Amino acid sequence: MTDVEEPPRRKWHHRTLLFKKRWMTAGAVIVVIAGVWVAREPIADRFITDQLGSRGVPAQYQIDAIGFRSERLSNVVIGDPANPDLTAKKRSKCCWAMAGLAPM
Repeated sequence: MTDVEEPPRRKWHHRTLLFKKRWMTAGAVIVVIAGVWVAREPIADRFITDQLGSRGVPAQYQIDAIGFRSERLSNVVIGDPANPDLTAKKRSKCCWAMAGLAPM
């Protein structure tokens, strides 16, 4: 009887699948990061509102810009709007530090 040799397995098929999986994972990570970047203003607004609310501090503010490590707020009114404890009409810049959010 003749021995029938099986064709060798194609290694490139496995490598191609692995290559595609890596690119699909990288693409998914990029999409998630882009989604968070687009939603950064509502996320920051919610964070600031929650932090001030947990301390019982009534405040109003306007978010001007949000970067990687800083936020710019304007028209900040802390306390009762009729008789505020602090008013900042110009921009105030806050940056993240190891201890939390720090004004600059």
